[in-house]
Amino acid sequence: MGDVRQTVKQSPPVDVSNPYDPTTLKGKTILITGGANGLGAHMVRHWASHDSNIVIGDVADTAGEELVAFL
Repeated sequence: MGDVRQTVKQSPPVDVSNPYDPTTLKGKTILITGGANGLGAHMVRHWASHDSNIVIGDVADTAGEELVAFL
């Protein structure tokens, strides 16, 4: 079957010894569970500010919809 990482466009492992560069997130899709309130909502706003595509998963429908409308 071979190496499917290129086919599925899997990101390489994170090298934590290098400084973090948020520009690498532009155009990437990020799933944030519990993203409608609190820390999750903060993470949604932060990653969205770097032109990432965000998928918010949460049981708090109204709060999630309000956050999407805000963004």
